[in-house]
Amino acid sequence: MPDLTMPASATPDEFEASARHFLDAHAPRAAATSAVWGVGDDTMSSYARRTPEEEARRLGEARRWKRLEFDAGFGWIDGPRELGGAGLDAELHRRYMEIRAEYDVPPTGLYTISLGMVAPAILQHGQAGVVAEYVTAMGYEAPGVRS
Repeated sequence: MPDLTMPASATPDEFEASARHFLDAHAPRAAATSAVWGVGDDTMSSYARRTPEEEARRLGEARRWKRLEFDAGFGWIDGPRELGGAGLDAELHRRYMEIRAEYDVPPTGLYTISLGMVAPAILQHGQAGVVAEYVTAMGYEAPGVRS
């Protein structure tokens, strides 16, 4: 697999091109859908009842996808490089998420809290040992980062 990790000096256009290259290589485009108010299934997938086997399958798919993202530099775009992140700004993370929404990828919402809320709070307020212990463990098996 080519090294798609973005350097800290990547322009937004270079970043977007790299993100699309990665996504094109690893995921199909999402089917176009249209929504009409009051028509269709009202199920909220976050609260769907699933068997333990279904949950295990979904978790496995999410882990595999996050590993691919980390390997390519898109797993924690605005996280510090020394902890497994790409070291880029939050705007590029938002842009990646917009682009990723165009593709059919496994749901990774179960990881949102750890990298989006817990890790930043620990980085801001945690002592060095706490950061090393807990934030690096959130690296989801990124190269050079323990999980």
